[in-house]
Amino acid sequence: MALIALLDTSGDDAQKSARGAADRADSLRRRQNQLGRRLDALDARIGGLAPASDVSTVETRLGRAEQDASAAKKDAADANGQLTDLENRVRSLENEPPSTGDAGATDKPKAPMPPP
Repeated sequence: MALIALLDTSGDDAQKSARGAADRADSLRRRQNQLGRRLDALDARIGGLAPASDVSTVETRLGRAEQDASAAKKDAADANGQLTDLENRVRSLENEPPSTGDAGATDKPKAPMPPP
């Protein structure tokens, strides 16, 4: 009878083991499906990225644009300096007293020349 009792309980253990194996298989299947969806989403995101050659082209153009902007900034500073210098020269000329020693200076405009 003890032997029959052992055989009887081994059937329950087998059912429990089978149920546990089925639960683990179901859990593994769900995780595989989830992983598959995540890999598909990642693949789609990677497929949408720009190719390396495009990125390289953009980097080259950006470098050139930065150099051009730097040169333009320097040119603008130089032009500003020249403008300030010209303004100062005009101001000093305007502040000079009129000279009376100009031999050829007259207040009257010259008459136009007659046609030939």
